Amino acid sequence: MEVPTAKPEDKQVKPMVVDLDQRRSFAEYLISSDVKLVRAEFMWHLQRQGQALPRRQEAEGMTFPDKAEQQRPALVSHEEVWQWAEGKLPHVFVLSVSHCWEAREHPDPCGHQLGLVASFTSLHYAVYECQQWLFFDYLSVYQYERELAEQERSFRKALDNMHALYAHASTSTLRIEGLTPPEVLGKMQDEGKHLMVYHGPSKRVMSIPLTDLREPHKCGTDCPFLHLNRTPYLERGWCRIEVEWSSSRGKHARNVRIDGQGREKYAFKAPMPPDKFQEQVGSHLKFTHRSDCDAVLALQRRIFYERASTTEELVQTGLAEEEVVTLAQVLSEYTQVRRLRITLSEMAPAAAKALGEALAAHPTLQEVECPGPDWCCLQIRGGGRDPLAKALAKALRTNPKITKVDLSCNEITADGAQALGDALAQNNSVTSLDLRGNCIGNVGAKALGDALAQNNSVTSLDLAVNELGDEGAKALAAALEINSAVTEIDLRNNRIRDEGAKALEEALKKNSTVTSLDLSHNNLSKEREQAWRRRRMQELLAVKLDKKPKQCQDDALAEISPKPGFEALADALTQNATVKRVYLGWKGPSAVTKTFIKIGEEGAKALADALTQNTMVTDLNLGSNGIGDVGAKALADALAQNATVKLVNLSSNQIGDEGAKALADALTQNTMVTKLVLWSNQIGAEGAKALANALAQNATVKLVDLSSNQIGDEGAKALADALTQNTMVTDLKLNWNPIGDVGAKALKELAAAKKAQGMKFWVDV
Repeated sequence: MEVPTAKPEDKQVKPMVVDLDQRRSFAEYLISSDVKLVRAEFMWHLQRQGQALPRRQEAEGMTFPDKAEQQRPALVSHEEVWQWAEGKLPHVFVLSVSHCWEAREHPDPCGHQLGLVASFTSLHYAVYECQQWLFFDYLSVYQYERELAEQERSFRKALDNMHALYAHASTSTLRIEGLTPPEVLGKMQDEGKHLMVYHGPSKRVMSIPLTDLREPHKCGTDCPFLHLNRTPYLERGWCRIEVEWSSSRGKHARNVRIDGQGREKYAFKAPMPPDKFQEQVGSHLKFTHRSDCDAVLALQRRIFYERASTTEELVQTGLAEEEVVTLAQVLSEYTQVRRLRITLSEMAPAAAKALGEALAAHPTLQEVECPGPDWCCLQIRGGGRDPLAKALAKALRTNPKITKVDLSCNEITADGAQALGDALAQNNSVTSLDLRGNCIGNVGAKALGDALAQNNSVTSLDLAVNELGDEGAKALAAALEINSAVTEIDLRNNRIRDEGAKALEEALKKNSTVTSLDLSHNNLSKEREQAWRRRRMQELLAVKLDKKPKQCQDDALAEISPKPGFEALADALTQNATVKRVYLGWKGPSAVTKTFIKIGEEGAKALADALTQNTMVTDLNLGSNGIGDVGAKALADALAQNATVKLVNLSSNQIGDEGAKALADALTQNTMVTKLVLWSNQIGAEGAKALANALAQNATVKLVDLSSNQIGDEGAKALADALTQNTMVTDLKLNWNPIGDVGAKALKELAAAKKAQGMKFWVDV
């Protein structure tokens, strides 16, 4: 499909309608309106050079040097936007900046906003290593004075669908709510700083001293001074509508405040109903042009109902009590929502009551998740959110649609558990209940046990970290002797001793449906704990690999001790025909389990044996397992024969040159591996040269990560020489290695040569 073009002769009266979920529709809007996105690297360049943000008119022809010292245009071309829309570019983040105009003539006269955007996007790039394209109105849309008819037409068409930049599913919003601190402006004025800005009276861009910034007063465009605007962000009409548009996406993670000024614990906003927004506009919101008011109200109403009628997943975070109430009030408008997740919010009694009432009547909601912060799992005080548990329990009595409930880490006590138990005794729709990290104790466990004796729908119950002792375990055991629905129970990190464990063992002899019962990290004797570990290993590897491979591969294998039983793991992987990913990497200490796992040399050997026969596993992640050179050699021998594994992650494993050489030998025979991750090992020049020789022959590997090793100039040059002929590797990571000027020069020349050949190639040094 050809790239759409902006047509100067287009006299269409009705604005185009942008589909807020379709990337192509969004790209068509940008192109037809001639809105340009800005490369984040250009913002970094401006900040380093101490330059102010330019108008769109001036930014159009600007360039900046990239890492390879090649000049790149500041603005993203329409051709690139269309390639992105068609999925032909690597992942790109489109970030729309919501900010104040701090002066009538320039939004950021002191560079305060520029610094915040540059800082955020540079850190963002360090984490994700992906391109970032910014919408910043001053650079993206033609500004005053628009001397050409095409510029005015572009501006008007951009305004027609401005909401798409803040509400589209492909964008995220960066909010700058604070204004430049007065002391910063005062210091710059004292230092005689100037601002390059379009000067209306002179009709040209010129340098104007910041001392010409005056307090606002009524004057025309021919006034020679700059005009300060200190109206707070949340009192500005356009800023508030951008907040509303951004909230309509349904995911607050896509709407982030990036300045720290006045940051509050509950700083996010729930989607606001149009009538309430209209009241706020009428009472105190300010517009530079009051004529914008009606257009803003119409757009807010349109976008609210458009989003509410199509959203299936609504995720909210950081809501104050009144915002939770607002969310409850508008929930009925979300007629297609299936999942509601509310995190880190103020669930006071009034908010919990309003939410419960909204949930009780909702016709489509199936999953309700209100987890508290993870630290609650370790600092249990109790009673914090019993009102939430009780309100939700009341909703479960009347709503037959809800199947999943997550109230983890909420300091719920036995009172809250009793309410939930009473509801579940009548409810036959909930299949999953997550109460981990609360403090329901034995009394709460008994209430839930009584419910399970009557309930025939719950299949998964998580009660990890809940202060359960033997009495609670006995109550649950009694329920399991009767219940025939539950398949999974998590009782990790409680206070259960041998007496409670024995009761559960006896119950399972009579129960034929439970396939997983986790008692790890309780107060069991050594003998009984070993018996439960063996049982757990059998559950996870002999049974669940066939029934639920995804859960096993993603979670379970990282949660259990590998000894005794790696023979069982090898046997299971040898026979299993469904598991595709094996994750035994270190995920950090779990807030609930604090479990670490290191399989060592022997574990690596067991896995290697399995991989010589397994024909399904594609991802092998063994980060931070201490396998060393011996384990690496065993896995290398297996990879030389294996024809399915594509990802090999052996990061942080104390692998040296010998292990690297073995892996290199494997790559000369293997034709499937596309990603090799070896960061944070002990690989030096010899290992790097061996890998280089292998890559010169290999035709499948695309990514090689050798960050944080001991590779110097010799190894870097060997890799550069090998990759000169290799056309498959597109991403080489060598950060945090002792590479000097010689190695850096070789890698830089490699990158330049690849680019000259029109190839995609990234190298990080």
